[in-house]
Amino acid sequence: MGFWHTGYMDHAWDSTDPRNVLSHRWIVSKHFDYRVPEPLPKVEPVQPRCATCGIAFESPLALDVHRRLGHTRRRPGLVFQGRECGRQRLLVTRPSAPEDWAVLDADVISIDGRELPADDVPGELASLRSGVHTVELFGAGRPIVYEFDFQLALEEDLLGVDVHIVTLIDGRELKTRSIDDFIVKTRAFPTARRYVEGLSAYLFAALAHEEAVLGGTGGDRFRSGFRKAAHLLGEFDRPPAEAVCGLVAFHLNQFARAAGRTRSPRVAGVSLRLGALASGRRWVSSDQRTLEHVSFDAAFSDVAVENVLGLSAVPFDGTAADAVATLERDLPILDVYDQVKAHLVAAEHYLASGDVTAARRHASALDHESSTREWRTAVRPRLAE
Repeated sequence: MGFWHTGYMDHAWDSTDPRNVLSHRWIVSKHFDYRVPEPLPKVEPVQPRCATCGIAFESPLALDVHRRLGHTRRRPGLVFQGRECGRQRLLVTRPSAPEDWAVLDADVISIDGRELPADDVPGELASLRSGVHTVELFGAGRPIVYEFDFQLALEEDLLGVDVHIVTLIDGRELKTRSIDDFIVKTRAFPTARRYVEGLSAYLFAALAHEEAVLGGTGGDRFRSGFRKAAHLLGEFDRPPAEAVCGLVAFHLNQFARAAGRTRSPRVAGVSLRLGALASGRRWVSSDQRTLEHVSFDAAFSDVAVENVLGLSAVPFDGTAADAVATLERDLPILDVYDQVKAHLVAAEHYLASGDVTAARRHASALDHESSTREWRTAVRPRLAE
């Protein structure tokens, strides 16, 4: 039934009647008030934006693709020695050349607020020697800010520190007081601060190592000092730094690094020998104790390291019974790293002398030592004889 069958025809719309009003919001007539929903306001779509590059994308999917492809859109960047710099402050401790620096896709570059042409930036950065400096790159997206802490030591300051470390060595007294005196006297060489910090960290750790091993107190707190010293001194091409890094690597059973880092024939020879054994290869069995001591290693090695170095250099021909007996006696007080060396040396000695039972005893002590896995595999047929 249509509305015309109900009498609603009497209510036909009369657009000339002023009481009938038509608007986009509602319809009001003399007969009814029928509200029409107001159209929703037009909302602009929110474009996802890359937090790294500051670039907006059409969809979240496009942003995700951009991220997965490594931010391939054009954005500024700074490269140092082949690697793009990160947002954290970068410590620069070695001299650099202009070719070590490269600016990528930057329209405007400023160093410490001073705007520079792109071609001048590498040379300017290579000329910096000290202090914290800020580099800002402007291009597509938001500006990118880099911070660099330049701590390059002057040669005259490094020489001054070397003079004082030789004086400390000549005094033949390694105590806390003598190390403190060394630190105080080297304050006159401010650009060599990291060099001094590395040397003093090693000296304090060497004292703690002697106390832990020879004093029977145990503990391994000294090891963090060794690692700190190797980290700081690894950037310096100086004889004392080379000696310390070689001794630390030897102590930590990093034999390849010890052989390549030190200038000492003795440390290098013993490290090459133990490294070859640990990797399952045979090495010279002759006496290594006659190798020259021509570097700082003899001066810097503490008593505990010196003892292990000497015992690791014995000949593997079965004639070092007294030295191996001393090594076995000291096993309980040795550091865990030095115990690995001791078991290797003792096992090789007993194999050479024909005492397979004693060799098995030392080999079994290394069953769970991952660094000697290849040695255990290689020596198994000899232990079965």
